[in-house]
Amino acid sequence: LGDMYQQSGQQALAQRHLLNGLRIAYQSELLPHALDALTVFAQLCAEQGEPTRARSLVHSVIAHPATSHASRQRASQIEARLAAQYPAAEPESTAFSALVSELLTKFDRQKQ
Repeated sequence: LGDMYQQSGQQALAQRHLLNGLRIAYQSELLPHALDALTVFAQLCAEQGEPTRARSLVHSVIAHPATSHASRQRASQIEARLAAQYPAAEPESTAFSALVSELLTKFDRQKQ
């Protein structure tokens, strides 16, 4: 659902569904699904003018061994576009679990 909303330009709904899906997948230890959600969320961050966060997310997705081939390809395409558009936006090197925790904590604060 988050991917569909992102593609149709409905960023707020996309973000909410992506982060809810990320929470469920991560807590259920369905890492490929969590990584799929992170890939779409990276695209959303890129569209919202957050290239550093987007690049950090795609680097995490690309490097994670549980990433599906389709998500790795999509993340690589996003990274290539971001590197061309924002060469100075170096990705932060953050562990996967820390990235997920940070996103979910930020989301929880926004809901309150």
